[in-house]
Amino acid sequence: MVMRHAFVGKPAAAGIAVQPITGAADIVFVALFMCVAERLGLSVRRAAIGMFAGLAVGLAAASAFGGLPGLPFIAGGFVIAHWRAVRPGREEIVKTAVFVAAMVAIFVIVGLI
Repeated sequence: MVMRHAFVGKPAAAGIAVQPITGAADIVFVALFMCVAERLGLSVRRAAIGMFAGLAVGLAAASAFGGLPGLPFIAGGFVIAHWRAVRPGREEIVKTAVFVAAMVAIFVIVGLI
């Protein structure tokens, strides 16, 4: 019973079950990242806009490829929103690009299976 209320569902046509699109963990991580932004002196408004934009991209990708976790998109939106404050070096950019490429490859492979 509790699990039915722990997710945000999208409306469904008659006779089709409601599918969860955002879980409780996604909401918890959004709150966590907002607290981190406040604690580090970053813009909370920019963090919220970045995370919700990332979540929107994640939901669009999930609609296209099937179920995907929202956390990488939320975290990506947070980092992109504070890109200048983070000031990553060349090594961090390369590592991040490799990680993102690997995650995209995994999502594509899982989507094809």
